[in-house]
Amino acid sequence: MWKLKDDFNGRTKHDISIFLKELLENLKKDIPQIRNIEVRENIPSHISDNDLILISDFDSFSDLEAYIIHPAHQAVVPTVKENVLSRNCLDYEY
Repeated sequence: MWKLKDDFNGRTKHDISIFLKELLENLKKDIPQIRNIEVRENIPSHISDNDLILISDFDSFSDLEAYIIHPAHQAVVPTVKENVLSRNCLDYEY
C-alpha cells in the first residue's frame, strides 16, 4: 500500500494512480512467477491512510522472492518510490 504524492512532474494523485497501476500490472508479462497482480485505487471520497494497493499472488514464497529480485521489478522500484510518500507492506501465505 502506498500514500501517493499529491502531484509529481505535472501528474495529479489520480494520474499517478493510473500510471503506477499500468506500470505494475504490466509486470505480469515479464515475470512468470506472478500468478495474479492487480492495483486498486482508494475510493476518492473515502479518507484513508493509503491511496493505492498492490495485490499479487504467487504459488510459493520462493516465487515471491524471485519476483522481488527480478530485473523487471527492480526497474520499476525507483519510479514507484519517486511518486509515493510512504509504503506499507504485508506478505502472507494462505
